[in-house]
Amino acid sequence: MLSPLNWRVMLDYREVAACKALADEVRRSILDLLSCSGPLSIDEISRSIGLKKATVQYHLRILEQAGLVRPKLEAKSSPGRPRKLYEATKEYLNLSFPKRQYELLLRLLMGSLARERGYEELVRLMESSGRELGRSVLLKVKSLHSVDKWDMDAFCRYILPELRELGFNPLVSGDCVNEVTVKLTNCIFRELLDEYSEALCAWLRAFVSSLMEPFKGFEVRLGRSGEGSEFEDCLTIIKSRSSSQP
Repeated sequence: MLSPLNWRVMLDYREVAACKALADEVRRSILDLLSCSGPLSIDEISRSIGLKKATVQYHLRILEQAGLVRPKLEAKSSPGRPRKLYEATKEYLNLSFPKRQYELLLRLLMGSLARERGYEELVRLMESSGRELGRSVLLKVKSLHSVDKWDMDAFCRYILPELRELGFNPLVSGDCVNEVTVKLTNCIFRELLDEYSEALCAWLRAFVSSLMEPFKGFEVRLGRSGEGSEFEDCLTIIKSRSSSQP
């Protein structure tokens, strides 16, 4: 039987550091906050989670050493010293032990489909599976929560948690009462994007279009961000404003 020391040797150092960092509830809360709210200052983090700045600094240092957050200077158009902000990194970490090779399986399946049926057929199948997942999420939400009105409240209350559960890390702005804007910041197939970008972006477009079909008054933008997004040409932004807003 392997000793705990041997287990540690078998794990990548960064994975060990990430596991240690995420073992603390406060650090998980900080990482969740940065993932969902975007870059924040220490003052803003302190106010949001109700801890002293010195405590927040301590936890941020551990998260930064683990490669889970990084500091950046706020872009300013006016004179003055820019604020130091912290943001969640988008580094991919496989924290399972023993390792689960789901990425390898997906790569093999997509490669086989592309070779045997052609890349166009692969794109078509990915679109079909994206639509199917979108419908599946809607059915799940309707079944669990008896949703009878697909509006902004239903979107924020039920759809956003599903997007988080799937790993999209939706970045939300707005109060979910008068308006809401959502940007999907994490490509859940990032490791395969270089090889199969057209097929994966087709999947994303089909999934989001299917998911948002019953919602009225929402604007869904699927396209190039111009911001160096890892989604390349399939960035997704979802916007809605209440009918009472100008």
